[in-house]
Amino acid sequence: MAETHNQFKRIAWACFGLLIAMAIPLVLGWMGWEGFIVGFATVLLGFATFNLGFIEIKESRRERRRLRLKEQLEDLYSPLFGLGAREFLEFSCHRQADHRVHKKMEELQSRYKYLATNELRELLDIYYQTDIGPLSHDKQLWNNFIRPIWNHIVSDFENRSDEYNDLTGPVS
Repeated sequence: MAETHNQFKRIAWACFGLLIAMAIPLVLGWMGWEGFIVGFATVLLGFATFNLGFIEIKESRRERRRLRLKEQLEDLYSPLFGLGAREFLEFSCHRQADHRVHKKMEELQSRYKYLATNELRELLDIYYQTDIGPLSHDKQLWNNFIRPIWNHIVSDFENRSDEYNDLTGPVS
């Protein structure tokens, strides 16, 4: 709201300056009232067109960002977050091919990895390239391996949810 107010003040000052600049030839008799009115209206219309274009570009960027966040939340973060910490952090869930955690991680690798942040993508690359079999013998090693992935999923989910809610406005 404050940005819109500042933008309006800039346009108002520009129009005021233009009015003064155009009033000088009118006062000196170099131009008639008709020319002054037409010139002022033309410049005012130019300012309004420029301002509307600026607002349209800004809104289209917001809309593209909103759609990207919605896609990330629906296809990547919500399904992963929905697995729950206990299930995601459990080693056996990642080893059983018919378990939903294992299926979700495979689907993530093949379809939705592009939606992840760079940091999460790097962690997932390590996850997919690591033979997790030896990690099953040491619970501390497994927690050190899987915990950062879960923490990124949670923080990214919360950050994207907050940003999406900011872009879409308050929920009533």
